[in-house]
Amino acid sequence: MRSSDKPRRRLQIGFLGRIIIALTAAGLIPLAVVSYHLADLNREAMTSQVLQTHALSANTGADRISSTVSAWETLTDALAAAPEVESDPSSAAAKETVRSLLQSRGDLVAVVLRDPAGAEIFRGQKKSAASVIQAILASPQRERLEIHSNNGGSWLSIVRTLTNGGQATAIFDARALEDDLHSSELGEQALRVLIDRSRHAVVGNQAAVANIPRSLLDIAATGRIRGAGRFPAAGGAVAVGAYAPVDGTPWVVVSTQPATVAEAIAQNLRRRSLFAVIAALLLVGALSIAAWFAVVRPLRDLLNAQSEMGFVPAGDGSDIDRLRSSLDLLQKRVHDREELGNVFLGRYQVLEVVGQGGMGTVFRGWDPKLQRPVALKTIRLGDDVPAPERGNLVESLIREAVTVAQFHHSNVVSVFDVEESGDSAFIAMEFVDGVSLDSQLEGRPLSIEQTLVVGLALGQALEAAHGAHVIHRDIKPANILISWDGTVKVTDFGIAELLSALTDLSLVFGTPGYMAPELIGGRGSLPAGDMFSAGVTLYQCLTGFAPFDRATMKETLEATLRYEPPAPTPANPLTPPLLEKTVMRMLAKNPSERLSNPAELVALMRRMTAEQKFKLNPRTNIVRRAPTKHADPMYVPTISLSKADA
Repeated sequence: MRSSDKPRRRLQIGFLGRIIIALTAAGLIPLAVVSYHLADLNREAMTSQVLQTHALSANTGADRISSTVSAWETLTDALAAAPEVESDPSSAAAKETVRSLLQSRGDLVAVVLRDPAGAEIFRGQKKSAASVIQAILASPQRERLEIHSNNGGSWLSIVRTLTNGGQATAIFDARALEDDLHSSELGEQALRVLIDRSRHAVVGNQAAVANIPRSLLDIAATGRIRGAGRFPAAGGAVAVGAYAPVDGTPWVVVSTQPATVAEAIAQNLRRRSLFAVIAALLLVGALSIAAWFAVVRPLRDLLNAQSEMGFVPAGDGSDIDRLRSSLDLLQKRVHDREELGNVFLGRYQVLEVVGQGGMGTVFRGWDPKLQRPVALKTIRLGDDVPAPERGNLVESLIREAVTVAQFHHSNVVSVFDVEESGDSAFIAMEFVDGVSLDSQLEGRPLSIEQTLVVGLALGQALEAAHGAHVIHRDIKPANILISWDGTVKVTDFGIAELLSALTDLSLVFGTPGYMAPELIGGRGSLPAGDMFSAGVTLYQCLTGFAPFDRATMKETLEATLRYEPPAPTPANPLTPPLLEKTVMRMLAKNPSERLSNPAELVALMRRMTAEQKFKLNPRTNIVRRAPTKHADPMYVPTISLSKADA
């Protein structure tokens, strides 16, 4: 085959890739487009925006200064027109009026009353500004408004003529004008000053005027109009500026800054746009990570688990392809389930598969005759078993079923029927709607109350079974069912007895890790063996782990024979001493030393329940979880016991 004839591998995009593409298309692309257009604004547009800002700033400053000066002039006019000042500026009433005015106004620092000859009649001033006031009054005032700079501060003096020909002079702290001049809308490179018609700074640093373009000062000094524009500056640079005369004064507010600031604003906008895009990328990444942990990984784990169980074919296809296969398979299984409803085992209708194991399958079924749900458990007898022996096995199974059916107990799953079907047999038994104890453990211990409930139910079930001469042979958490109403029931009584008959004496049937040492040693099943398995189960309820469970079957069997597990208290400090002692007695290697009487176990459990002040209520906090993978029973070789092990 030529290389060109080889099938091309299709580009596969998984869940995560599609999520990233969707997030990028929904959020990042529009942001990038908008950011590009914003960053592409030309300098002229930015300059126009800056000019508008300066014009607004200059107009606002001029209006605020005009308002402040107007208020001061109004105050001075009111002082000059006061009756006590007009009639006799030297009177006590006039002096008291001045003192009251100084005390009530923080911005008023001095008031001076003069006679028509210019001689001072009375002066009221604040002590903190005495030296400054003396310097201001040392020279005659030519204008009605004059700004004075002294000792790093600015003061405004206002003169009014009295009716007697004298004068009233009010001096105010001009820092209020500096506050009016300040603008928060402009950047650090912006310059806003108050100048007079001679182009001198009225408030602020005179050196700042040198940084204002000459052409801007010339047009501003006319004091006729308000405006804004671009003006040539030193060194060939360009500055933007605005000017606004202060109404009622000979002053003008000038606001300016280099035009390069507009470019800096544009560059800052580009940087912010870039940061916004980067932030959007980070957000897409964070959402993608969250989607991975919240959606993609759990879905992949589910698909992998389905692949391991053979439900979904394994392969290198994309997650989308695997999910599609899974949904197709689910649809097929729904169809198969509908078809399964047409299948009958004997008179029982098969509804769905509940579980599968090495020895058979458990179905949920329906008894149309008695109108009740049933559990149907099939047992494979094997093709290699001759027909006569198969018949004997079925007869043995029927005998066991009859025996179990005779000791009906609330903690034992009832057996209704048993039949042979081809190379297998099936048992119809009580259907328990709930979960197995195995699914409730999952590596975590039960509470002490729940453990006592399970122990009491186990003891009562084994007491009834052993009283009917029935040995379970496979007590373990998977064979202990808990219904949704909290009832604990033991299932599969008598089945292990039948399956044990399917093999020779060199093999025994059971679940490694729960089998009693004497059973592993080939000495057969004893009632004490069920108590040993119950002890392992209760130990697991207290600690969350089985004491003899190891990596391999051989290691598990060896541990069962020789390993002495520690008391459960270190793993569960809440364990009552009597419960710990009871469980450890049940785990004794020697049956003669073991707590092997179920009636004694029942009595101890009831006693501990009373001591713990628990109500004898079988209801426990049952959690609906997915079925867990537990150890299946199997045929294991017997291990010869030495005298020391016996």
